[in-house]
Amino acid sequence: MRNTTGRGSMLRRMITTTLAAAALGTSLAAAAQTDKEAALESRIAELEKQVQALLAAQKAAPAPAAAPAAATAAAPAKPAPAPIQGVSITPNAAPNTTFQITGYVKADALFTNTSDGEIADSASGRDFYVPGQTPVGGLDEGTDLNAHVKQSRVNFGTDTILAGGDKLSTRFEIDFFGSALGSQNVSNTYAPVVRHAYVTWHEWLVGQTWSNFMDPATLPDVLDFIGPTDGTTFVRQPQVRWTKGGLSLSAENRETTITPYTAGTLPTPPAAQPGRSFSSDDGAVPDLTARYAW
Repeated sequence: MRNTTGRGSMLRRMITTTLAAAALGTSLAAAAQTDKEAALESRIAELEKQVQALLAAQKAAPAPAAAPAAATAAAPAKPAPAPIQGVSITPNAAPNTTFQITGYVKADALFTNTSDGEIADSASGRDFYVPGQTPVGGLDEGTDLNAHVKQSRVNFGTDTILAGGDKLSTRFEIDFFGSALGSQNVSNTYAPVVRHAYVTWHEWLVGQTWSNFMDPATLPDVLDFIGPTDGTTFVRQPQVRWTKGGLSLSAENRETTITPYTAGTLPTPPAAQPGRSFSSDDGAVPDLTARYAW
C-alpha cells in the first residue's frame, strides 16, 4: 500500500512555492516598471521646461533682419551681351581710341540787291556778305535770288589715350563754300573744302585751324555764314601753335591781302598800280603771332 499523504503534501508545497515565486516576480516587475516610468516622466517634464524656456527667449529677442535676396536665392547670372562690333572697324586702329562724327545740313536762300552794279553769279558775295565785293559806280540791277546748301558741314575726330595717359586728338572738318563743280543751271554741285585739319598733343597743335591772330569767340551767333564781316578777323591758316593757359604762340602760313586807300575810286588799273587789292609778294619766313586771352 503506497503512502499518498506525504506525496500530496509535497505537491501542495511545490505549488504554493511556485505561486509565491510567481507573485513575487510579478511584484518585482511591477515595481521596476513603475520606477522606469517615473524616470521617463521626470525626463519629459525637464525637456518641456527647456522647450518653454527657449520659446520664451525667442519671443523676447528682436526680430532678425530680412536676409538679402542674394543670400536667400542667388539670381541666375545674365549672359554678357554680344559686342556690337566684333572686330575693329579699322584693322590697324590704335588701342584706346574713340571716334566721333558731327555736322549738320543747312539750306540757305538769299536775296541780293546792289544799287551800283551787280555781283557776279560765281562770286562769294552772293553766298554771304563780303564788303569788298560791293560794286561801286555801276548801274542799278534787279534783285537776285540764290539758294544753296554749301554751309552743310561734316566734322570727324579721334581721341587716343596713350600709354603714359596723355591724350592725342585729331580733327578734320569740311564744308562746301568756295568751290563749284556744276552750274546752277544743271546740278548745283560743290566740291568738299577743308576747314580744319589738325593734331593736338599736350600744349601743341599742328595743322590748319583758326589763326592765332583771330579770336573765334568774337564771331556772333547769326544765321549768315560769317555775320557782320566789317571789321571781323576771319582766317584759317596752316600753323604750329603752342598754348599754355591764356598764352598762345604760333608760326603760320604767310599771305596777306593789301587794299590801298584808293581802291574802288579809280578806273580798273593794272595789278601793279594802286587802286585795287592785291596779295603780298615775296616772303621767306612764316607769320609769327602771340596772343594772351583772359
